[in-house]
Formats: sequence, C-alpha cells, structure tokens
Amino acid sequence: MQLQPSQRWLAFAQVCLVAVLLSSCGKGGDVTAPPDAITHNRSGATPSANAWQPMNSGTTELLWGVTGSPGQVIAVGTRGTAIHLESGTWQGKPTLTFRDLCDARSAADGRAISVGTFGTIIGYDGSTPPPLAGGPQTRAADSWEPMTSGTGHSLYDIWGFEEYQAVAVGDSGTILEFDGTTWASVSGVTDITLFGVWGSSPGDVFAVGVGGTILHDDGSAWAFMNTPTPENLNAVWGAASNDVWAVGDTGMLIHYNGLAWQPVAQFGTHLYDVWGAAADDIWVVGKAGRILHYNGSAWNDENSGTQQDLFGVWGPSADEVYAVGDAGTVLRWGPEPVDNDVLYVLHDHPDGIEAPPAYGLRIDNLLGDGRWTFSFDYADANEDAYVTLTCDEASGLMRIQGRAYGGQVVNNAWSPDSRGWITLDFTYANNVAIKDDCGALSGDDYYVTSEHPSNGGTLTPAGWGADQAFAFGDRSGENNGCSFIFDNDEDSKGDPTIANDPATWSGSGWIQPATNGSRDWLFTGEKIPIQ
Repeated sequence: MQLQPSQRWLAFAQVCLVAVLLSSCGKGGDVTAPPDAITHNRSGATPSANAWQPMNSGTTELLWGVTGSPGQVIAVGTRGTAIHLESGTWQGKPTLTFRDLCDARSAADGRAISVGTFGTIIGYDGSTPPPLAGGPQTRAADSWEPMTSGTGHSLYDIWGFEEYQAVAVGDSGTILEFDGTTWASVSGVTDITLFGVWGSSPGDVFAVGVGGTILHDDGSAWAFMNTPTPENLNAVWGAASNDVWAVGDTGMLIHYNGLAWQPVAQFGTHLYDVWGAAADDIWVVGKAGRILHYNGSAWNDENSGTQQDLFGVWGPSADEVYAVGDAGTVLRWGPEPVDNDVLYVLHDHPDGIEAPPAYGLRIDNLLGDGRWTFSFDYADANEDAYVTLTCDEASGLMRIQGRAYGGQVVNNAWSPDSRGWITLDFTYANNVAIKDDCGALSGDDYYVTSEHPSNGGTLTPAGWGADQAFAFGDRSGENNGCSFIFDNDEDSKGDPTIANDPATWSGSGWIQPATNGSRDWLFTGEKIPIQ
C-alpha cells in the first residue's frame, strides 16, 4: 500500500513515541544495563566447524554497528566508542566525541565514516594520505576526526559507494548525501524517521524507517514505495537492485524482487540488522541474541550463544562474519579459533583500602598533589565499573582494560571536584613469563620479569579532567626486578582473607613515570568460565 498523507502523519507521530521508548540509535535495548560477566567478553573456545564464537571486545559499551574493508574490521557504539580489530585483538581508537555512534561504513582503501546522535559524523584514515574530505585539514595518524554534517538531527545509518560517496539517514526524515568533499542535506522528502539505508549504486538507494516506511532514490529524486507492513523497519540490505531485504520490529522480514515488496515472515522478536555475503548467504540479527541465516531457500535460526541484544552484522567474507550488540558483545562466525585468551574480571584488592576508598589502581599526583585512586568495583545508578585482564600465553601478551571510577582522595573520600569515570587500556607486550615467582624458571602464574619500553597504555578521564589522556608504562619494583605479578599463590596475595582461596588471583605492579608518591596496580582477579 502507498502511504497516504494521513498515514504519513501517523507514522510521524510515532517518532515521538519511539524517541521515548527506544535507545539513542533508534533500536531497542537498555544502554544502561550492567553487563553480564559471563555472556559478555568471554574468550572463545576452539570451534570444530563454522560457528558463532564470542570475542573479547575490550569494552562494556553497547555496540550499534560493525563494518570493514580488506584487512580492517570496525565496531562503533555508545559514548563515542570505536574499536578496531588488529592482529586478532580489538583495540579502542580515540574518536574525539562522547556522542553515540550508530553505524559506520568503510571504503576499500581503509577510510571509514561513522554517524551518530546529534548530527555527529566522524571520519577515519589511519594511513594519512591527503586530508579527509569534509574534515579538518590536519589529521593525526590512526585517528578519527570530526566532519561537518550541517545537521543536529541524529543519524542512524550510513551506506557508502566507490569514490568515497555516501548516504546517511536519521531522525525526522534526515537524508544527507556525501560527494567525497562535503555533506549536503536532501530536503522535502519526508518527516518520518529513517533507521536504515542501502544501495547498489548512487542511483539506486533504499531507505527504511518508522511505520514501515520505504523510500527509493533513482538518482534523480527520492520517492515513497508501497510497503507491505506497518511495523518499524530497522535495516535494509540487498544482493542486487531486484533482490533487497528489510527487517524490523516484531521480527518482520520483507523482500523486494524488483517489482514489489512482499512480506516473507514475522519471527516475533525484533530484528535489528541484515547483511549478506551473497544472495544465498544472508544474516539477520536481533533481540536476545537471535541470529537468522538464509541459505537461498529457507531462513533458519542459528545458535549465537548469547542472550544479549545484537544490533549490527557484517563480514569481509562468507567464512568471516561479525555480530555486535549490548554490553560490548562481539561474536565471530568462522572456522578458525577466535580467541585463546584467558579472561579475568578485576576487583579492588583488600589491601587497596587507602583509608578509604578501596582501589585497584593508584596514581598519586595525577592531576594535582595528593593521592589519586580508582575503584574497579564502583557502581552508580547508570554504570558498573568493569575492568578485565586478558592473558594470551601463545603470544605472551597481558592486557588490562575497561572503565573504573575514582579521583583525588580528600578526607578519606574522592573530592567532588576531581572525580569521575576513566577508561583504561594497558598492555604488557614484552617480558611476560609463566613461572611461580620472579626468580623461578617455571611455574603456572604470570610475571613480567622486567620493565620494557613497549609495555604501557593510557588512562583517559571521561567527561572530566579536561578529557586528557595520560600515557604510562611499567616500572621494575617487585622482588627480583619484576614489574608486575599476577598469581593465585598463597604467599603473593598479601591478605589473609583471600590467601587460601585458589580461585582468587592477585595482581600487583609498579607503573611510571616515577614521581613522588605511589603509582601501582593492586587488584584481585576472578577467572571467567568459558561456556
């Protein structure tokens, strides 16, 4: 049926409703829900054949979208999160924004664009060729930089073409087109919120949104298409201009054959994204970990291994597909082992009670004189602290990452003027050994035998402290010159309440720069079981 003016007004009115009921990027999910420590960020077991396996994403933020190009995979999410898959490990990249990033698209040369709330558009170019069109004229290597969108409306999806052209859609019927140099608004098409966009070429673009809205651009003008559903449509993808799929609320799945849109199925649970490697190899992701696959003749449910909502799906090939979602969830489809890391969730150490508050990290004189401590167990109404340590014995890497809370200690409490959330990312890349103490030749615990210039990371205040990122490294200071120890032996825990519990690991180590005062890790770790 063709949407008539009255129906369009009804669909437009729904925008006000979905703005209240739905999350920031126009899809369902609770962005403030605490992460599930078991289903989120688990290290992957070795699959015997192609299967969905969890990856350690290194973040607890909700991930809205995933994209990539040859040799590159990128996921984006809440509070300006952008993580890149590099040598099998997800690494966070600075984006210079705390706005939610709703989706992204990559060009074949590795450049990428991400769109988000309040008109946010950022561009990525790690190789630093000429300045990114539409962005600043000076760019840092391997960084995201802001671009000028010309709108304050939230942008929910983007699709790109060769020659670095792109189309973005969003709130209140916003449509932006990028010609490789500047973004331009397409006005007067609709006031209905649009959630998804895809095209086979710049002259054949589909957009979907609230109330079953479907638009098509033939290269000269946008026009409404007859829609077979009143359900909100969240995403659209096609194998060709006459083979296009769209998914939406209540599990709605519809197909376009080049002549008309037809309903195919209604699976009951909300569906949030669709992508395919080919016409007979298509993936759909949705609420509560639902994953559907189309083999050219039928749609089948696949075992995702998670109950987290999944909002994005994409892959560089049929045997390598990624799905992302709530609480930092990243899943990978493929025949190879995904992740051999051992994962620990970190907590404040009983000895880290700096009269109080308790802490897992202390860096004195950080933003001013005095004690500065950060808790790995802090929680408020909006977020729980979540810091992990991953050990990869095969590559000899240990990585500490996540979000903690703290600040300057004044009168046994954090100062109200110097406190807040921080993001941590620290890697021990060299001198990692498995032994029983710093002087032993072997064992089953983790030690960093001496400091090394490549061991280091960053601490970044989030929304306070001028958002200044602090770089720091390791420093030899433990017995026999070790810079860090992580073990579950009785003699290394330092506190009788945990000394006899083999399930509790203890981490301690010195960090630099070595200024006056204490600068050290002091935490416990809980190994996360693999399901």
